[in-house]
Amino acid sequence: MPKVEFLDENKTLARWTFANSHFATQRAQFRYWCGWFGFDPDDQPHEVVGNAWLVRKHR
Repeated sequence: MPKVEFLDENKTLARWTFANSHFATQRAQFRYWCGWFGFDPDDQPHEVVGNAWLVRKHR
């Protein structure tokens, strides 16, 4: 399970930290867990650095 930290009080921007830096594995984990954290599978990271993604909700 990735570690998800919300970076604003409205919970629209989050840092997702994954156990590894393999993008395909990260994408699969994001799709699996996104609903649990209030994200949509169509939300895309706007920054990827190693094993961390910054993702903003688009709704």
